[in-house]
Parts: sequence; structure tokens; C-alpha cells
Amino acid sequence: MKLFSKCAAAGAFALATAACNPDRAVSTDSVGDPAYGVQLILTGSNVPKGSVRFTFPRNAADPVQDTVRITVTGLDTLENGFYTVFLGDSSGSAFKRATGTLIVTRTDTVLNALGDPVPRARTDTTQNVSSFQLGGPRTSIQFVTTRAQSGLLPSDPIETVLITIEDNAQATTPSASRRPIFARRRQGTAVPATGVAFRTSQLRFGNYGGADPANDFVYIPTGRGRAYVRGSILIINDSSLTRPPLGYYYAAFAVKGDSARVPIDTVYLGEFTAPFPRRNLSLFNADSLIIDPLVQPEGQRAVLAASIRIDADTVSGLGPAANPFQGFTEVFVTLESKNKVPDRLGPVIVLRAALPDIVRLGRP
Repeated sequence: MKLFSKCAAAGAFALATAACNPDRAVSTDSVGDPAYGVQLILTGSNVPKGSVRFTFPRNAADPVQDTVRITVTGLDTLENGFYTVFLGDSSGSAFKRATGTLIVTRTDTVLNALGDPVPRARTDTTQNVSSFQLGGPRTSIQFVTTRAQSGLLPSDPIETVLITIEDNAQATTPSASRRPIFARRRQGTAVPATGVAFRTSQLRFGNYGGADPANDFVYIPTGRGRAYVRGSILIINDSSLTRPPLGYYYAAFAVKGDSARVPIDTVYLGEFTAPFPRRNLSLFNADSLIIDPLVQPEGQRAVLAASIRIDADTVSGLGPAANPFQGFTEVFVTLESKNKVPDRLGPVIVLRAALPDIVRLGRP
């Protein structure tokens, strides 16, 4: 028994000595920079939305002319594409480009004489517009046209409105793949029994499905995940994202704020990829292609998992090497148009997470 005790004591001493040896790696020792994780919160803000008011004569003797008034928010400013309005029949087989009046209202926040922030709206009106590129998170677009303005014949139906994204500002037929915003007159409100006849239909954002509304895809923001900061590394892992509409992709941004966390700048972090160990597979074209069957199940409009991993050394606009994320308050997961101004934050924020103070303030 005494021999056993002496051996056990000697073994314990040897282990303790080894554990204190600076030349030996011990699993209980911390390795590298500490990691700080935060949960992403589903936001789903500024998804394109709006309405279309179809006004029409009740009969041949009614002097009221066919008028279409579109109101939409959540559009991004485009750089290499053009929003174009088309009017067509209910079967989705015949469309004509519309020409009308474009009314753009942008609301900014300014300081009044007392130093209090107040909203200030600026409205610009342009006549004879058939395509446009304007948009933004605080921008409302109205487009108004009549049958005569758009050169439609009395026999041309006005049952469907499409807002497409075209490569050519003078496109005469709608893009076959980029038809993200649409409204059907027959899905609108009931026609009033008296007075001016009209229907108001809600705009839908997604993929227009043609004659059968059952084939429409309406985008609904979904998702969850976490963001991690460890030294100069930022990782964002998402799951259960809705597959993007055609012409759109998921990206991430870091948001820089002042001491009150008021945003003052954004930094583009990149497009999402498949998760580890397949981060070499970009999901930029996941709107139209099955990039990774493991996260894009056949027949489902879903991206089951996505990821971004960046090293601060490879992204311009972040802070100094010692604390690259100092001053940054949030990270956003966004839905972006492929035709937008590159690297600029769009209106649609799907998920967001507030970075912890220990990261934001650059504390050790």
C-alpha cells in the first residue's frame, strides 16, 4: 500500500510538472484569440412592396380612361440594368412596355433649428419615362401611365403589371428570367358599386409564374444563424434561408457606427458560399443553379446552409490590424440585386446582429 501511494504521488507530481512545462501543449490552455459569438436576428426589412391601382371605364360610354398607378418601395439603385414596366394580359403571353410619369420621393433626416432630427422629403417628377435606375432604402417610387401614354390599342388588355430588370433601357419585351415584381388585376380589391371603377392589387416580389398564379414564387425572408469574431477573422453561418428570386443573391456587410451606434459607413464583406468545408463554392448564382446539392435540396426553394469567412487583411475598409472590427456595431445579411451598384448596401436586410462591446470598443 505504501509503495502504491509513493508511485501515485510520483505520477501526480510528474503530471503537474508536465502541465507547467511551457514547451508542452496542454488541451486546457487557451489557444489564440478569444472568440465572440452573437446570434443573428431575422429582420426582413425593406423587401420590395407596394400596390397597383387599376382604374378603368365601366362601359364604352364611360369617359374614364384606363390608368395604372404603381407605388413601390424597397428597390435598389441599379448600375448595369434598368427597371422597366410592362402591361399585359392575364395569361402572361402578351406584354407591351409602358411609358409614363415617374415620381421619386426620397426622405432624409435633417436637423432643425433646435438641433432635433426631423424627416425631410424631396420629390422629383420626370415625364415620358419608360425605364429607370433609381432606388434606395428611403425612396418611394410612383409610376403613372394611361392607355394612351403607353400607346396601347383599345383591344390591348391591362390585366398584369410587371416590373422587370432589363439590360437594355429600350427593351420592348420583358426579360424571361428577371421578373421580380408583379401584380395581377384580378387579385385586387372588389370594384366599387358606384363611382369610378378601380381595383387595387398588392405588388408581389419574387418570380412571376405566368398564366397560373399558383406558379408564382413570392419571396418571404427566413433564416437564422450566428456571427463570430476571433481576432482578425469574422465568420457568419446561416441556415434555412429562402432561395433568392432570379437576379438576386445573399451578401454580408459590416456596419460602422459612432459612439451612439448611429451608422456612419458600411463595408462589403462578400457574397455567401457553401459552408465549411466547401467554402470554395460561391452561392452567387444559387438563384438559378443548384450550386451545392447538400444545401440546395431539389424541388425546394431553400438554402439550408451558407457561410462567409473573411480575414480582415483581405477586406478594405476595416480597422487597423490590431483591432480590425473596432468601431463596427453590426453585421447584416442582405439580399442584393445582381445589377446594383457594386459593394453598396442595398435596402433589403434579412438578418442582423449587434457586435458585442468588447469587439466594437476594441478591448483586449
